[in-house]
Amino acid sequence: MAYHVWSGPREVGHGFIWVGHRGAASLAPANTASSFEAALALGVDLVEVDLRRTADGVLVLAHDACIKASGGRELEVAASALEELQRVDLGQGECVPTLRDAIRQVLGRAGLMIDLKLEGAEEQLVDEVRAEGLRQVIVPGGTPFSRERLRSLDPGLPISLSLDLAEQPLVTAATLAQTDVDAFTLHHRLVTPELVRAAHDSGRLAFAWTVDDAERMLELLDMGVDGLISNRPQVFAGLHR
Repeated sequence: MAYHVWSGPREVGHGFIWVGHRGAASLAPANTASSFEAALALGVDLVEVDLRRTADGVLVLAHDACIKASGGRELEVAASALEELQRVDLGQGECVPTLRDAIRQVLGRAGLMIDLKLEGAEEQLVDEVRAEGLRQVIVPGGTPFSRERLRSLDPGLPISLSLDLAEQPLVTAATLAQTDVDAFTLHHRLVTPELVRAAHDSGRLAFAWTVDDAERMLELLDMGVDGLISNRPQVFAGLHR
């Protein structure tokens, strides 16, 4: 199956990849169907989600290892069944969605940026993406083991190396050039014109996260980033390059 990441932005004129962080997290509970719908209504290219697996083996969307239930109780995603997790109200009546639910919601309207939060789910992730026919997709996050495993399972599946401020010593043009990925998802404070140029010179895309301020977005676009990841995708439409 042929995949792609960049679909439409250059044709419709907004010049960079619009990524809604956990949907539109400033407008609805993050990583939920209503958040995804809000992002889709704004015209995002990709909806960013966080992937974990339940005790009964279902791939679900949750950023943290635990989710808060009523009475302050915390449920560990990996130790809880899907049915138990989906009884938790995440706000506005929303519950934890499955990866399949999210794929079906965005299919034909946008793609997914699937931030892999665990090892061991790589084959299941690839299987579900293929089974649902999701072609516009990229998988950031994950460990070196996960990236290697994804490459072996499906060499065509776009993957991205995510780098946070804590990893700043690793963020050099040489490191970027030597890493077997299709893109880099960089904390916006790590982005420099030189790093973006190094990514482009080696044929990779550069995304900046998480950026909610219009002025900072414009600064990053001036540095040449290919995509912006934001809790406030409603800001994208007002940007001009």
